Amino acid sequence: LINLLREENDPIIIGGGPVANYNPLPLSLVCDVIVLGEAEEAIHKIIDSYKVYRNVKRKRMKFLQAVSQIEGIYVPCIHGFFQTGMVKQTSPVDINEHPAHSIFVTKNTVYEERVFSIEVRRGCTQRCRFCYMGHRLKPPRTLRWETFKKIVDLAIDQCNVEIIKLFYEGLETRIVEHYLEYIIKKGGRVRIGSQRLEKLSKRIIEIAAISGQRKITVAPETSGRLRKVIGKHEIKDEEILEVVRISSLYGIPDFGLYFILAIPGETFEDLDKIADLIMKVRHQMNKLKNTDGRLEIGINPLYPKPFTPFQYVKLPSLKNIEDRFLYIVEKVKKEGFPVVISNDVVDEKVEKRQKDENENESLVKFETTVFHPISLLQPMISRGGLEIAFLLHYLHSKRFNTVSDLENLLNEFGINAAWYFEEYIDKYCPWKIQKTLISEDYLLKEYFKALNFISTDEECKLNCSQCFNRCIDISTTNYQGGMSNA
Repeated sequence: LINLLREENDPIIIGGGPVANYNPLPLSLVCDVIVLGEAEEAIHKIIDSYKVYRNVKRKRMKFLQAVSQIEGIYVPCIHGFFQTGMVKQTSPVDINEHPAHSIFVTKNTVYEERVFSIEVRRGCTQRCRFCYMGHRLKPPRTLRWETFKKIVDLAIDQCNVEIIKLFYEGLETRIVEHYLEYIIKKGGRVRIGSQRLEKLSKRIIEIAAISGQRKITVAPETSGRLRKVIGKHEIKDEEILEVVRISSLYGIPDFGLYFILAIPGETFEDLDKIADLIMKVRHQMNKLKNTDGRLEIGINPLYPKPFTPFQYVKLPSLKNIEDRFLYIVEKVKKEGFPVVISNDVVDEKVEKRQKDENENESLVKFETTVFHPISLLQPMISRGGLEIAFLLHYLHSKRFNTVSDLENLLNEFGINAAWYFEEYIDKYCPWKIQKTLISEDYLLKEYFKALNFISTDEECKLNCSQCFNRCIDISTTNYQGGMSNA
């Protein structure tokens, strides 16, 4: 199949990164080579092979055959598309030997400034059950102090970049403070992304404010009851309101909250709790006379990712998800707050604070993929196989602006998107062509733990009991010992 799309002298296309790693099949007609795992060491082996074969006859196939023997390298035209565990992921690298950093040299990005980004931590110790990065990037690794200082010095002294953005999921607060202090000492400014509330300190907020950051974002994800289901630290509303108070005290005008819809066991009571928290935060901002500050709510459906405990989750229909979203929005509207719904998150415009002169005070802005075609495509790309590779090839030349447009194109192609939401069968896991460091026993145990936190005494108003029944089916077919051992 691949050979029908490639000529001898066409460029060799190499893919990698999180999307390709959690499920390479949808990209298998686009990429000649896909690196499964971390590429810092594997890429040099690929380049060395290319140097050997670039000037020989039939160089393309000889090169592809050679790199298919490298650990972690998936070559679709050699390996095929169906055999379980045929490609073993690359071994985790020492990030101090291969520190990851990037320079955004133009202001024409979402940051609108020259930014130097540093990966301080790879992986995460928290392992929320929906999170791919916390499970696949194991073990968690952190830049050593001396390595970190060298990179910051490179950014400020040699690259003349003032703003430094850090990525440090799950890192201890005292370490984060220490690293941020060094950037400030060197004359730089920092940008921090969404924060785990239990890892966010007054000093971190103060440093962000000194650097001119306009927004602090935390991720409650869902109601307090369901935070145990996703495996996240219990967060009290009062703790979030205190962060709002401190942020406003230091002059940071905007505040952000991230939520996930359709967590297993979600009921209308949980949706009420989400809406209540949003309104409490907006009231707190107003109470602190921060009415011009914008409250931005990132709220998106759960898109189950391979190699996470939630890869087994059966989603409600897209219409059901839209209804849940609108339920929250209407509750906020009834409280009297001006509401804006935006799909800016799809185009990565969320970092750009473009305040309209006529913008209402006490605004609540919902940034979501709901109602956008990506809300249909996400589960399909996450869970689909070779059929999605052909679909993406088909859609490349098509135009669609709405969910309805996309649904019509899917019908033409012969794919029912609802299957990837509601009728998904756990035995169909095309991403299992790769062998990773994560055992299926572990994922199933974690999934069962999540379901054990869901009360089954009352009928679930959103029909999530179906999830629980399906879990029992999985336990009897895929996991010896079943629920009792979970």
